Amino acid sequence: MQRKELLQKYKKEDERILVAKLLDKIEFCEKRNKIEYTDFLDEYQENILKNVLLILKKDFISYGGYEKAERKILILYPQKLKYIFEENKFNLNTIITVFRLMPLKVEIQKLNHRAYLGGLIKLGVRREKIGDIIIHENGADILIIKDVEKYLYTNICTLKRFQNSKIQIVDLENVSKKNEEMEERRIVVSSLRLDNIVSEICRTSRNKANDIIMAERVYVNGECITKNTKIIKENDKITIRGKGKFFIKEVLNRTQKGKNCIIINFYK
Repeated sequence: MQRKELLQKYKKEDERILVAKLLDKIEFCEKRNKIEYTDFLDEYQENILKNVLLILKKDFISYGGYEKAERKILILYPQKLKYIFEENKFNLNTIITVFRLMPLKVEIQKLNHRAYLGGLIKLGVRREKIGDIIIHENGADILIIKDVEKYLYTNICTLKRFQNSKIQIVDLENVSKKNEEMEERRIVVSSLRLDNIVSEICRTSRNKANDIIMAERVYVNGECITKNTKIIKENDKITIRGKGKFFIKEVLNRTQKGKNCIIINFYK
């Protein structure tokens, strides 16, 4: 499939730009016989690019720094270097850095995921250069693309919120384990339409739920959804910007009144 033909499959400009950048990397990889990689991708972006790579039958691996990472990069390699990846001889620390930030104990309680991410963005680091942020008892492990490591190391403590923090660069093998706490809840909805689910999750009216959906704040399995009639299924992951992440654990039998009972995991 030719470049132009591939790009025509994607109607949204941001998707076409994403795919075009990947096609450039594929070309560099093949012409220069060198390893290329993307920036960090969310689940939706990752799925788009994986589909392109599968169509073109290109070799790649998907990696986010640790098992079950949410944001990942795609690493492309030429045929002559395939053995390095098949034999696990490639040093992934040359691409991804674990930036461990350890604030003073009295400050740790004030810092959540948004505070860490907001600090990096304030410094001018683009979101796509930042992978998962793992909060732990001593602060946070922040996965970043290697090329912003030096800049962050030099500038992170210029921010007031991090000025008393200790910094370590840690190998990927020593990244902290992600401990996601979940709260299980049961909701009852008239149907499995997205607007019904969002209304119950956000504890708001259907009209306001539709406003949230139309404002492109709702993602299902990584894809931004603006169609309020989309039917939600078991194992779907829903992200609502400003509200959090939710997992549809189980759709139970209908109630006597014909409504749907759903068990949802709310990520704390």
